[in-house]
Amino acid sequence: GFGLACLIAIPLGVGMGWSKYLGDLFDYIVEVLRPIPPLAWIPLIMAWLGLGLRSAVMIIFLGAFFPILVNTIEGVKSISKSHIEVAKTFDASDYDIMRKIVIPHSSPYIVTGLRIGMGIAWMCLVAAEMMPGIAPSGLGYLIWQANTVGQISIIISGIIYIGIIGLLIDRSFKLIEKRYFSWREIKQ
Repeated sequence: GFGLACLIAIPLGVGMGWSKYLGDLFDYIVEVLRPIPPLAWIPLIMAWLGLGLRSAVMIIFLGAFFPILVNTIEGVKSISKSHIEVAKTFDASDYDIMRKIVIPHSSPYIVTGLRIGMGIAWMCLVAAEMMPGIAPSGLGYLIWQANTVGQISIIISGIIYIGIIGLLIDRSFKLIEKRYFSWREIKQ
């Protein structure tokens, strides 16, 4: 689900940020769908895709998609017009501008979107595991099963593990930011 969100949101975000026409075309659709919590889609997703892995993937996709998309759009829109104009003055093609200016400049924004998207995807995964019939295993499933028999210690342990794994995911993205975008001042 997260990988699929990346494959769709990053190119769409670059396109929407770069092209006013594409941005205007999809803006209202994105802004209507973006505030809907991924878990609100569960009944429809289960009706459309049935029980099982496909439903979990779709819930995770919805959780990760919009943070990646919005950050990518903002990254592209934040590029100084003077950088583009200078490149055009030197007869840079659109491909060169995209490859040498747009993508490198927007990369820190994209990684931030990936970081936020992965955090939300992680929460959606755990929540999807708690839904009967979607995932027969995982921490969410374990917590739900422990709840049905009143095993509070397992519930608390599961919650702690969820937090630790979430922290490790977040720290991984922070390491990527620190390693590859040290030129950008990151306030912590």
